[in-house]
Amino acid sequence: MAIIDRDRSFARQVGRAFESEGYLVEWFDVPSKALGALRSRTFDLLLIDAGRTGVEFCRRVRCEALRTDVPIIALTDDPSAHAETLMAGADESVMRTLGMRELIARARAVARRAAQGLSESAAYADHTLKIYPDTMRIIRAGEQIYLSKGESDVLSLLIRYAPASVSVERIRTELSTPTKPLSRSAIEARLKSLRRKIGPDRIRNRIGFGYSFMS
Repeated sequence: MAIIDRDRSFARQVGRAFESEGYLVEWFDVPSKALGALRSRTFDLLLIDAGRTGVEFCRRVRCEALRTDVPIIALTDDPSAHAETLMAGADESVMRTLGMRELIARARAVARRAAQGLSESAAYADHTLKIYPDTMRIIRAGEQIYLSKGESDVLSLLIRYAPASVSVERIRTELSTPTKPLSRSAIEARLKSLRRKIGPDRIRNRIGFGYSFMS
């Protein structure tokens, strides 16, 4: 894998974390050096600082057919930069403050999808919202938002029954298992969190009927 970042200290920290998990890590302080390397060899993963030159790097890798299948994760300090880096060709856009354990988990998931040749199919997509319950993520107005497993399960059920309303009791019945029953309060907490993440207009509460996903 390659880390493209001017911050030597940060790159060293990330590199050590990945090396401890068995990765072979190469560091480039500027994107132009990484582009030169990509013309002669490939990497199983690229971690790129999502500054102005990082966004341009993503575009060039994708548009110039330089190893277009290599997974790219963009690292940013600015939450508003997620949309631009994703549109430029990054597979993931995450905050630089993300913990090393979670960053490695995200990297493994992205690399696994690429290695297996998997293409995600959205359970729902329109011009402002895309929902990928299999990977527990959504893209809302260009920004990546991650769901918990419980939130993803509830949202998948609502999408499956849309536009009909689903009662909390019905959700509890379908998602509970003998070893892990769900309480009404737990489901309502997940619904509240989902409405905050994807927008209250997307999950409507019809009093006396339940909740419905609105396309």
